[in-house]
Amino acid sequence: SHIDRSKLSSALSKTLQEAKRLKEYNRRAATLCQLIRIPGLSNPERFDAFGVILESALGMRVKAIYGSTAVKENLNRAFLLNRIADVAETLRAFGGEAFAEETIEAISDTTSWWP
Repeated sequence: SHIDRSKLSSALSKTLQEAKRLKEYNRRAATLCQLIRIPGLSNPERFDAFGVILESALGMRVKAIYGSTAVKENLNRAFLLNRIADVAETLRAFGGEAFAEETIEAISDTTSWWP
């Protein structure tokens, strides 16, 4: 069946905005990783979502709930690196090979400063 591209683009943009408003950092990052791979999003939307993924991957997650109290913990470096790996092909697609290489170099530099 024929899908109206403008309606699809609008629906994708709305879905992306809703995902950015998810309260839990880990869910927000993981959801956005899935969404930015969908064809139909513009490169500016993908790039913006990637920034939100990075910010979210540095946040916290609920570890446990005791009664009405949520115990949180920081998301670890592995979570961040896994989210970047999740979107590696998308990064290459909209930023080119150089962008992907610069991202890898930045990660390598950071791990030498922050073992």
